[in-house]
Amino acid sequence: MVALGFCVFVLPIIMKGYFREENWTVGRQIIFVMLIFFLIGLGNYFYSAIFFRITDNWVIGMLSFQGFTLLIGIFPITATTLYSHNRYLQKNLKEAKLVNVRIDDDVIQGAGGNSDKKIILSSVNQGDGPVEVLPNDFLFVQSEGNYLEVYLLEAGKPRHRLIRNTLVNAETMLQGFSPPLMRCHRSYIVNLEQIEKVNGNAQGLLLKMKNCEEKVPVSRKYIEELKSKLT
Repeated sequence: MVALGFCVFVLPIIMKGYFREENWTVGRQIIFVMLIFFLIGLGNYFYSAIFFRITDNWVIGMLSFQGFTLLIGIFPITATTLYSHNRYLQKNLKEAKLVNVRIDDDVIQGAGGNSDKKIILSSVNQGDGPVEVLPNDFLFVQSEGNYLEVYLLEAGKPRHRLIRNTLVNAETMLQGFSPPLMRCHRSYIVNLEQIEKVNGNAQGLLLKMKNCEEKVPVSRKYIEELKSKLT
């Protein structure tokens, strides 16, 4: 239980980048599960050695416990992981196809805000000036800790500006504009009219933006909202 708790609750805090949804793969899932089984096997060995007074060679004993633990769990866990990955992949590929149809039809709900009024994203550092951009030239904003990287168009060319602020504050400052701006991930807010194409993977969707090589992830929990705004 201690080993399982360490892997499930402590490791994701210590290794945030490794456990981010957009970075998660089948390989990482299998490695993570193997680590859990390794720690369980280790715990089983020490528990047996202490309470049942196993006195055999500790190397052989530990390897035996590890082997039994892995043999019991590796095949069902690997099969389950691959099945789950494939199911999410097929589902998100289908979702991406549906969203692309809406993008091709150029149907976006939620328009009607002010498209002439400039977006102003201010910095919490008093010495830093705000980022000002017309809504049609706004691509997306990405959060990196306490900083925001704002991607925009200047004379039709992609640029990005860095300011100190949070995505929660940015979400408030970006309300009420047209074209509609939507939070699609815990670290991203995107301009729906600047989406060129949507690709699907097991983690969710990836947005290919117009006039920009960067790709924006869409978390699974935001897919339905994205579809509703494009239908």
